[in-house]
Formats: sequence, structure tokens, C-alpha cells
Amino acid sequence: MTTGTPVPRTGAHVAPAEAPAPSVAAAPAGRPDDATAHRPVPYAPPRPAGTLAWLGPLLAVVVLAVAVVLVHDGLVALGALPGASWVADAGTGLGTLRPTWPVALVGVVVALAGLRLVVVALTPRRRPGLPLSAGAGQHVRGQDVARLASAAAARVDGVLDVSSIWGRRAVTVTATTDGDPTLEARVAVAVTQRLTALTDPPRVVVRTRRARTEDAETRGGAR
Repeated sequence: MTTGTPVPRTGAHVAPAEAPAPSVAAAPAGRPDDATAHRPVPYAPPRPAGTLAWLGPLLAVVVLAVAVVLVHDGLVALGALPGASWVADAGTGLGTLRPTWPVALVGVVVALAGLRLVVVALTPRRRPGLPLSAGAGQHVRGQDVARLASAAAARVDGVLDVSSIWGRRAVTVTATTDGDPTLEARVAVAVTQRLTALTDPPRVVVRTRRARTEDAETRGGAR
């Protein structure tokens, strides 16, 4: 009797041998993995312009005007341009200045204005953008918070007109209504719920007033 390895029948399916699973090399020590390496970096909070944002362009125009005058007088002194010196003509037009009370008063006013500008320039800038609770470095400005509050209040039935003012600690919503006494509480709830998108929501202050008959007719009545 002959023994040997049994031969499978014709047509029988023979499962192929499973290939060995590829080995995954561990990340070297001190090297971040892909998830850490591709983590987004949050944006820096936006900073508004300083209190005297208009002073820079104004001083630039003044310095440019002084430069034009000096260049003109220099060319006149060198004989490259005909005419007289603008500075000399201005001095002649002013005449002789003597120490008087009006002149001293003008000097005091100018000194106080310069001191005020120095104090304002050294004052810290206004509050930066307000972070959103969604994270990822998303921020909104103060006026955007007021717009969000107005939009949320305008969706409440019975509100005819609304305006909002953003402050450092609170958002004040002023709504013109159709006279429903429950609208003040409903507007406060709607605005507070809308501002939960902020990481640190401000306090909501709602002020309502009843619209006059002609105002309600102009705006189409209650919504």
C-alpha cells in the first residue's frame, strides 16, 4: 500500500497562502507622528488699529509738505529755480513776534495738545478680536458681535426694528416691538443663545420700546 500526500480533487478551490502583513516601523523617539505634524497652527488674535489711527497719515502729509518747502527753498538758494524763498516770505508776512499773552496762550494750547497725543499714543490698544468657541484661532471683532446680536433679535416675532451696541462687558440691544410684554425676555434668550458661539460671551442687555402706529404701518406691522 502506497502512502503519500492526498491530491485535491479537480475543480476544488485551494486558498492561497496569506501574505505576511507589512511591518510598520515605529516612529523614532522625539519625532512627531503624522497627526501631530499636520495639526493646524492657530492664527494669532487680530489687533485693531491704535486709538490715533488717523495720526499717522496726517503726520505723513505734514512731513511731505515740509519736505516740498525745503526742497524748493534749497533749489532757489542754489539758483536752480527762480523766485524767492517760501520760508522767508512766510516770516516776512508774520512780521515781528513779541512775547504777548495771546502768543503765550497759543503756546500753552499747542503744548497741551502734544502732551495729550503722547498720552494717547502710550495707551494700550483696544481689546483684540474675540475668540470663537469652535477654536482653530477663529476670532470676530466687536462690531461683528453687535451684528450677530441684531440678527438674532430681528428673527424674533414681534420685533420691528433693532440696533445693538457692543461694549467691553455687555451687548446692549435696543428693539422696537409691537407691544408684546414677553418680547424683552424672548429677545434676551435669542441673543444669549446666538452669542454662545463666543468663548467668553458678553452680558446681554435688552431694551424695548413700543412702536407708534405710523411706525408699525411703515414697517409692515409685526412679523
